[in-house]
Amino acid sequence: MNAVVQQVITVAGVLLGAGATFAGAALTERSKWQRTQRSRWDDRRLVAYSEFAHSLKHFAVVSQRMVAGRGFPQAGQPLSAEEGAQLLAEAESEKTLKWEMVLLLVSPEAVAAARLWNKAVWELSLVAMGREMGHDD
Repeated sequence: MNAVVQQVITVAGVLLGAGATFAGAALTERSKWQRTQRSRWDDRRLVAYSEFAHSLKHFAVVSQRMVAGRGFPQAGQPLSAEEGAQLLAEAESEKTLKWEMVLLLVSPEAVAAARLWNKAVWELSLVAMGREMGHDD
């Protein structure tokens, strides 16, 4: 009887040890997987930020060149309204595609900041197309 109790205690110890080892390994792997996922999303967010910023800057540069072409004092090579309208439409398409990634991946605070930046650049494009103000304004 004493030998049976001793064997039961040994088997219980082995099972307890195996269970603890399994639980520890599972928790470690889960934590590692979560870190990897966070890192992947951080990388994707960084790409979304940088691509949107690049497309918005391109849109602003085209607008500035068009503004210079209308005679406003601006730095940059002047661009005619006809040529600029085509470039501005292409830049708008690119900016719209990049904006979708920003909306999907970034925080609400970053979206709000991007909206303000986008609005400022959009207002510049209105000036570039002659819709917002003239030389006197």
